[in-house]
Amino acid sequence: MSQPTVSLSLKRLEEEYGVELIHRDRSHNTLSVTKAGAQLATHALSILSELTQTQKDLEALQETTVRLGLPPIIGNYYFPQFIPTLVQTGTMDTCAPLRGDRATCSSVCARVSWTWPYSAASAPWQPKTCR
Repeated sequence: MSQPTVSLSLKRLEEEYGVELIHRDRSHNTLSVTKAGAQLATHALSILSELTQTQKDLEALQETTVRLGLPPIIGNYYFPQFIPTLVQTGTMDTCAPLRGDRATCSSVCARVSWTWPYSAASAPWQPKTCR
């Protein structure tokens, strides 16, 4: 962006919100961000972060693989007994079990939304949905 474009955009924002965003000291040839400008910048960064997360969420909806974070004790001892049911129902084709510690599994699975399908009444374990 050229300097005149930036200046014009700032002027439009200042007119839109009725506040000074940048203090221009022409005698000392300096610029400083006002409190209102800093507040607007904070909100703008928050909006950009939301847009980025929205994009990730929408991309995740297109994924056909579910990542299951399995801590070692679950992955080594309990999960294997459910594999035949997952294979039989075709669910295993869309699941990607991940073994690791809690932090690793949490960070990998953080952006995937799903509901834990287990309930005590449904023994043996029956998957409901894997998305």
